[in-house]
This record gives sequence, structure tokens and C-alpha cells, in this order.
Amino acid sequence: MATPFNPARTKPMPDALDLVMPVFNEEASLPAVLESLRAQVTSRGRFLPPGVLRIIAVDNASTDRSREILERFASDPSAPELVIVEEPEKGVVAARARGAAFALRDPQRRLIVHCDSDNLFPQTFVSDILLRFARDDVDVFSYLGFEPLSFWSRVPELAERQFAEIGSISFDRDTLAEFGFEESRALLSARIYRDFENVPTQCGLAMTKQVYSRAGGYRREFNADGSERLGEARNLMFRLDLMGARFDHQLWPCVEVNPRRYLLEAEDLWAGRSYNGGMTDLRAPIHESHYDELNESAKGLDYNTARRNAIQRYIVDPCIARPARLAKNSQYFGCLLKDVQNEIREFHRSRSVAYYTEVRPLSDRITDLCCEGVVDNLRRLNCALPGRR
Repeated sequence: MATPFNPARTKPMPDALDLVMPVFNEEASLPAVLESLRAQVTSRGRFLPPGVLRIIAVDNASTDRSREILERFASDPSAPELVIVEEPEKGVVAARARGAAFALRDPQRRLIVHCDSDNLFPQTFVSDILLRFARDDVDVFSYLGFEPLSFWSRVPELAERQFAEIGSISFDRDTLAEFGFEESRALLSARIYRDFENVPTQCGLAMTKQVYSRAGGYRREFNADGSERLGEARNLMFRLDLMGARFDHQLWPCVEVNPRRYLLEAEDLWAGRSYNGGMTDLRAPIHESHYDELNESAKGLDYNTARRNAIQRYIVDPCIARPARLAKNSQYFGCLLKDVQNEIREFHRSRSVAYYTEVRPLSDRITDLCCEGVVDNLRRLNCALPGRR
């Protein structure tokens, strides 16, 4: 497992990166997002050297003023380089793949970073990534993102319920401190990222271009019934995991995630349907009533699906990709460990696996088998910690 990343201990940045950003009707968010990229600095607070950052904005059939905003930024000599690439087929996988294909034309820029176009980047986002890869002991670096304290403070009932039912993985450092949420009390905490390593995210998914190409990059994956398997970060990360990529992640500073899915489609989000349509079309204005309604609904939300999805994504799937993680983390599975090991061992013995869609039925079976047990084991482990009752 990689040593926790500390930018203060690393040497100067030697690299340059391509930031691939799909854009669909983001005229309301884009100005602030682009300004957060203009404001990027080194770990010493100096503006980035010219050429370190290239933004590849993929216009994914936008019908609003997004293209105009991108063109204005691209023509500003004081801004980082921005290239506009078109992908007329609407869809986040097609857009990410198009942007990546453009980035791969320039092998001199060793790194590629995949992100969203409605999130705000901390000032050291680029330098943190470059410094982490300067150690040359990582292939994939997940730069995590969270909804900010300014969101959670307006829905305090939801925050309390989220922590009680899921844990600390939904919150940044500021929110945890403001609400007094202790990681040692959390059901799912950042510990699972350290133990299972594979942390899918689109807030800032950085990797070498070489490993991205070897894994086959972003591509559409289809289930046995012909439906498309969405969740492009999970699909790609599974292939990277299978090929033995070296993972690391960063929790803080973090990307500031746009909370519109919480505010505009809460019911679908908790039911696990929020991303079924791929790139979101949610662009309605946010009003105070959205916060009030979300906060009032907190007590009635069913967290079983959300908890199950988290366990599948961060615990079960990484163990299918690399079964050796099971024995290293036996405390999560308890008496179910042997059954899970046997299921995964038999699966890999009987076939060669290339895509996440091939293992998803197995993943569902194992998650159904062990989800409640994992939850019980985690609660038992938390109670056994020194100072806990």
C-alpha cells in the first residue's frame, strides 16, 4: 500500500498534465470552474509555470452558452491553455474517450486527469497531482471531492443521518470538524480507501497516459441483457486494478462537488438510480425550498441501498479484482471470509476476465451474501476500539 501522500515532503514538479473535462450545458457553473483552474498555484503559492496545465474541454452537444464561455477563456492570454474538442454523440463515456484520444496525441505530457465541469478545484489541485507522480511509485491517483460545508450546514438533519447510516466518507475535513463527526465512530471511514486501495472518482482521476492506454481507456460496457453499464470511473478502475496498477488517493485538500444531485433528484440518488442516465441533464435553478425539502426528508430516507452500494463499490469489487485483499482484510468479512474467497477463486479459475460487466453478477451475489455481515463486523470493530463503549 502506498505511503500517505504529503505534498510538503515531495520534490519540485517535473511534469505537465492534460485535464480532460466533458462539458454539457454548464453555462451557470463554467465561469467559476474555469477561474478555479486559472488560480492554480504551486505548493509554495506561486502561479504554475506556463505549459504545465492544458485543459481539454469536450463540448458534448451543448445547446447553451457553454461553448462561448470556453472560447472566451481559450482566447485569454493570461489563462491556462484550453483546447476545445467536439463530441456530438451525447454521453459522458463518449466525451471522456474523445478528450482522452486528443490528449494521447501528445506523449510528452505524461499525465492525464479526468474531471467534471461543475466542480471547483482547490488551488493546489494540479501541483498536488504532479508532486504525487514525481515520486514515481504510483500509476493512478484519486483526488477525492465532497459537497462543501456550505451545503451540509443548510441540511443539518441530512448530515447527521448520513453520518449515522453511512459514515465519514461523505464529508470533507471542514464538515467533519464543524459537526463534530469523529472518524472513529464512522461505519465507513477513509480506512476502507487505505485497506482496499481502489477509489473510483471523477472529481480528479489522474493516471499516466501509458497505464490509461494499457487499460483500454474509457469505453462503453454492456450487460448481458444489452443494457449499458454506467459508472465509467468504476469500470475503468476495475480494469486498471486487474492489470496491477498502483493506486493512491488524496482526501484533503479536495474538489468541491456541486450538490445539485442531492437537491434536484434526492429520491433517485438514494435509490441508486441517480447516474442511470449518464451525464446529468439537471440544470434547474436551486432555491432555498430545495434545501428545506431535502432536510425535512432526511428522517424518512431509506439508506439500505446507499450503504449496500458503498460496500459493493469500495470493498467487494476491489476484492474481486485482487483476491489477495480478502485475507489482508479478513476482519471485514468474519465467518463469511471462506465463502467469499471460494466464490471469487472459482470464478477466476473458470474464466478470463477483462471488463467489469463480466464480474457484476458475481459482485451482486457476493454483496448480497456479505453486506449485512460486513456492516455488523464494522460496528463490532468500532465498539472494540480503545475508549469506545
